Amino acid sequence: MFIVLLMLSMSRASRAADVSLPIEDPLEVKGNLEVVGSSTITPIIRRLYKRFILEGYRGVMKLRGVGTGRGFKLFCQEGSADIVMASRPIKAYETLACATKGLTPVALTIGHDALTVVANLENNFIDDVTEKQLQTIFTVNQWSEVNDAWPQDAIQRFIPSPGSGTLNYFVDTIFNGEEDELLVAAQTAKERDPETIAQAVGNAVNGIGIIGYAFYKKSQHTLKPVSIKQVKPARETVENGDYLLTRDLLVYSDTALIRDKPQVRAFLTFLLNHVGQEIEQVGYFPLSIETLDNSKLELLGAMGIEP
Repeated sequence: MFIVLLMLSMSRASRAADVSLPIEDPLEVKGNLEVVGSSTITPIIRRLYKRFILEGYRGVMKLRGVGTGRGFKLFCQEGSADIVMASRPIKAYETLACATKGLTPVALTIGHDALTVVANLENNFIDDVTEKQLQTIFTVNQWSEVNDAWPQDAIQRFIPSPGSGTLNYFVDTIFNGEEDELLVAAQTAKERDPETIAQAVGNAVNGIGIIGYAFYKKSQHTLKPVSIKQVKPARETVENGDYLLTRDLLVYSDTALIRDKPQVRAFLTFLLNHVGQEIEQVGYFPLSIETLDNSKLELLGAMGIEP
């Protein structure tokens, strides 16, 4: 049995080692990059871009955190982007819009996030909630309407703007895809920037919001995470799948762009080769070897290279 397990382990290690991407010297890469989409992913791309420059890249990346939905619109409908940062998978209508423009989206998973429900650090009554309570918290007026033991103070909500991949994911997971009740709830501020949400909740004793884990970590001196069914957002709960709001972080490009624009191909290659070394420094969670290998295989396929 031990020999079988050892051979299986060696086989997996060999397969992982076989999935390698071409090494492209940043010093040889020319041409600028247009990267748009999720503000959640912007810190990862910014960090890898800085490393790309330090290793010799002489072009300029225009990086805009406009939200996942807006990013796909710029990419698929307006043709004004090379890479889309997405905190949710592309939707069917967005794929159709890309196809209409002759684009074939290529999805590359680059990491994981624990979408975090955050409360003000001075809040002394909310530590854990159920899915049903989350629905109620983000739609009713007072804390006491969620739990009789909680105060009658008004809830101050801070959520991402419509079109945000973060909001889409939260609505799909907690509200079964129906966002109307959430969007029309009183005392609900809609913000494009996750840092603005973190700051607002940190300044409001009765505040609550939803942000990527990296933005919580950056502001944990004023925020506390709210666990869901006794499970807190953390690397272990993300890796074992226990945390409800675990999601993939992705980038998208197009097959033709990857083949025809060396700077796109080179940066995506650089990203996948180095993201595992950088992502925890940002505040997100690395992929398993198998999942990262799958992203590398997707990129190789888009390049027209056999692994």
